[in-house]
Amino acid sequence: MSRPLPLPSIAVVTSVSRLDVLQQRLAQSACLQRGGLPWTAYFNSTSAAAAFNSAMDAQAKQGTDWLVWVHQDVHFPPGWEAQFRQALNDACAQWPTLAVAGVYGVRGVGAHSVRAGHVLDRGQLLQEPEALPCLVDSLDELLVAVRVDSGLRMDPAMGFDFYATDLVLQAQEAGMCAAALDAFCEH
Repeated sequence: MSRPLPLPSIAVVTSVSRLDVLQQRLAQSACLQRGGLPWTAYFNSTSAAAAFNSAMDAQAKQGTDWLVWVHQDVHFPPGWEAQFRQALNDACAQWPTLAVAGVYGVRGVGAHSVRAGHVLDRGQLLQEPEALPCLVDSLDELLVAVRVDSGLRMDPAMGFDFYATDLVLQAQEAGMCAAALDAFCEH
């Protein structure tokens, strides 16, 4: 009888522009409190890349499997960490080249695009009918996870916009893929 593989390890990073928002939202997530899930907050970053790329380098030295970039105004419900790690594990089993994942994304373009995800975004429940996990061509920046050993990095030229989709495109260009996962959170 074979043992199940351990779930992937994750760490969280965010960039902070408003300490009060961080304290009221992300820092209130149970999985980030009292030595739970490892997380780092970068203050006064000039771009998302300034925080994310530094954290990627640090997590590579730690041996972490995935780095989760998240907005300071996201809140993780109780049990989110286990749900996300299991969703990552399931998606990686389905797509071994998975390198980027998030909680809300789009596959295709224009009239042929399909939305995928399940989040509470600014008070509006977004629960798309597409089954999760789902391969995507774009991800929302509210939460994007990148496999630490993928070699992917955020482009500083992107500033604080479109960096998640840029990571997806980088992954696709390198023969890897991206997916939206079922790991509900509130933005």
